[in-house]
Amino acid sequence: MKRLYQMFLYLKSERCRREFVYEYFDAKWSGCDNCDVCKYRTTGVWK
Repeated sequence: MKRLYQMFLYLKSERCRREFVYEYFDAKWSGCDNCDVCKYRTTGVWK
């Protein structure tokens, strides 16, 4: 059930998707500007 909830948070979150995944795997994250959330922040268009 915890994994399902994590997936729900991933889909509904307004934070960087790549950051979310990196955090899940305890990996170092240094920025994205490539996922749909980050692109929306710069263009104002969801893709």
